[in-house]
Amino acid sequence: MGRLLLPAAYRQRQVRRALLPFLLSTLADADWQSKADAGIQSKADALGPGLRALFLVGPTTLRRAGAGVSENILKWDMKSTWTKLGAADGSVWCACIHGGKLYIGGQFATINGLGSYSDLAMWDGAAWHDLGGANNAVYGLLSWGNYLVASGAFSVIGGVACSRIAKWDGVNWSPIGAGHPGGVGYQVIANGPSGLLTAVDLVGPRSWDGSNWTTFGNGIDPPWGPAWWNYYAIGLIGSTPYIGGIFTLGAPVYEYVARWDGGAWVSIGNTDQQVSWLTPYNGLAMMGAFLNAGGANSYHAAEYSGAAWTRYGTTLNSWGRKALADGGDLYVCGDFTAPSNSLARWNGVWNAIAGVQGGGYGLCIGALAP
Repeated sequence: MGRLLLPAAYRQRQVRRALLPFLLSTLADADWQSKADAGIQSKADALGPGLRALFLVGPTTLRRAGAGVSENILKWDMKSTWTKLGAADGSVWCACIHGGKLYIGGQFATINGLGSYSDLAMWDGAAWHDLGGANNAVYGLLSWGNYLVASGAFSVIGGVACSRIAKWDGVNWSPIGAGHPGGVGYQVIANGPSGLLTAVDLVGPRSWDGSNWTTFGNGIDPPWGPAWWNYYAIGLIGSTPYIGGIFTLGAPVYEYVARWDGGAWVSIGNTDQQVSWLTPYNGLAMMGAFLNAGGANSYHAAEYSGAAWTRYGTTLNSWGRKALADGGDLYVCGDFTAPSNSLARWNGVWNAIAGVQGGGYGLCIGALAP
């Protein structure tokens, strides 16, 4: 069950605390389900043998351990070596490998003090490139067949008018239908070979079927609900959608994660604070501000199978922001300092990953084209 509604000041404080979740994505791959499920490429050498790595992005405080300046775009060889790819002058919210190149989105203007990127940039393995820019923040990126999808708060991207979501064919940006008027697009995932699911602040979760956008039922909050409700995360178990954020389900209590039953959103036992990221693992892994999931302690990370909870213990000592499954490993980034700074691995127990500090906002795994 959710918690009783708390005073307005507390709710406002929670919203201010809520950094927006970030989107993982996949390498170009014909199998859409791998995009929806794991967000990683199934063949590690498809874009160049031996080049597969993890890319971590975040706030301007992110850097390699011991570095005295911001290094908030980093590459890890998944062994021991961290490499700086750049330092943006603002937060980098999301990262994605698409077509053998690294794409990042956020709220920044320059990288390494150069360029004018306007919240969106591409790294080709040697240099950073402008993609036409957006007029407001980019919070999510997805590799979707031949397209790169961007979601966020923008109404113009690459000089093209759109409404919080758009796709790029490698040359031009174009809208995806009518987009999300009145809302902000956060996490976006593939749903079938031509479909999308998005978490849209103030509007609610939405589905794209290749031709039209639809909202699930009548949304989530009743007419008397708070004006600041937030939908940050969306995920799938099989074909069943789940939503994470801060909202209500027809009663004056907060809910933080819910399942679509075909006709309405229903609670799944809930967490005690907001869920800000969902990603398939064994079930559906979720990250957030919570300390309790399904009635027992699980600090900032837990998993739901569709019927029962798996709790990841009390090791993470602060917010888990985003997660990415890689076979039996789940990589989690966030604000924590235990079991390690900013990035850790779960495979039944927590494993420390050394070498970075300062907080992680987004990550992806893939190979850059040689």
